[in-house]
Amino acid sequence: MIEFFDSLLAQFDISAGLVFWFSIILVTILLFRSKNQSKKISELSDRVSSLNRQLSPMFEKERALNERSRGLQLRENEIISRERSCREREIQFEQQRTSFIQESREWKKNLVERFNAKVAEIERQRDEDIARIIDSRQASMHWVAGMAADYLTFGLEQKARSLEWGSDVKRQKKVESIREIRAQAQAQIQEAKIAIYQLEYLKQLYPGIEDVLDTEYSELNLSSEIPEHDPTRDYLNKDEWAKLSHTERDQLALDRYINSQNKTKWQIGRDYELSVSYECMQRGFSVDTFGSRMGLEDLGRDIIATSPAQTLIIQCKYWSKHKTIHEKHLFQLYGTLVMYRIDHPNMFQSVRGVFVTNTSLSDTAREVAKVLDIVVIENHSMVDFPRIKCNIGKDEYGSTRIYHLPMDMQYDVVQIKDPGEFYAFTIQEAIDAGFRRAYKWHGSHAEV
Repeated sequence: MIEFFDSLLAQFDISAGLVFWFSIILVTILLFRSKNQSKKISELSDRVSSLNRQLSPMFEKERALNERSRGLQLRENEIISRERSCREREIQFEQQRTSFIQESREWKKNLVERFNAKVAEIERQRDEDIARIIDSRQASMHWVAGMAADYLTFGLEQKARSLEWGSDVKRQKKVESIREIRAQAQAQIQEAKIAIYQLEYLKQLYPGIEDVLDTEYSELNLSSEIPEHDPTRDYLNKDEWAKLSHTERDQLALDRYINSQNKTKWQIGRDYELSVSYECMQRGFSVDTFGSRMGLEDLGRDIIATSPAQTLIIQCKYWSKHKTIHEKHLFQLYGTLVMYRIDHPNMFQSVRGVFVTNTSLSDTAREVAKVLDIVVIENHSMVDFPRIKCNIGKDEYGSTRIYHLPMDMQYDVVQIKDPGEFYAFTIQEAIDAGFRRAYKWHGSHAEV
């Protein structure tokens, strides 16, 4: 600006006075402008201060956010550290679990091996003890039986001695004949006594023999011969047989069998086993009626009931109410339970013994059951259960759907276990499901 006015003065040669006033005016202008600039600077300063005051809370928030961000970062680092630690612990736990499972398998394997070895040793010792006892008992049995035979035939000896005098030939022959008869009687009595003693001994070792002794031999279904006529005919008279249809015959025969008061002990025992089996099936168990299927070879396992969680070895006793179950029957069940566990080592912990009876146990038998961990169900009556076995099989023509009645020869050996098979209450229920009676007693081959 000054240089501009200097150039003007130099160009127009203005007088010094003018220059002076012009300078004054110029200074005044400059001062005025400076004052305005100062005012503007002051206003700007005030605005800056106002902005600083407005921005101050934001700066505080920013600082707070920065602090929180640092806290979150630390928290994130801590979480990452914990996750890393958790993963390491998971890996360590998985390694420990794998090691534990392996050790458990080895321990279980060793336990089963030791258990099997111990059982084998006990069985060997038992066999030796039994052999030794039998040898000693055989000697004592013969001695006691001989004494009993001498005592029971002593009357014949007295008779012979009463005739043994003089020299009469006929009388001497009678004496010899009497003594010969006594010798024969002694031998027969001794054999009979030995058989009785051995039977009593076997009854102590194998209490299941009592069930066989309580059953008439003729009651046991031991024959493999096909009967000559339809067994349902035994429950119908001639008029009923002639007038009724096959379905009506079978149903009437079944009803009369169920309500019969003349069942054999074997039939009643089988019904009781089927009743208990039905109750097990109602509770979700798969059932093998082992006792009915195996007959005298059931090993004390009347029912084998299986579920995903456990297996039950069940023994059933349907006796007269006045009879009491003693501890030897619990020992028999425990023995067959141990053998089942040996035969199925992988199921060792899940196999349980159950004793079911319609009568009661002695106090000693109850204590034995507690010690052996056998479940006891006393005074348990039969329930209403289906008796018709609807079985799916095969023959030369393909698949067969046959129903079996309790009086049929194949009834006991038929097992209901495959899909589609079931127990039916009525003949019509079986027929509606597509089952028929065997052609031997039905249809074009039926007896007339």
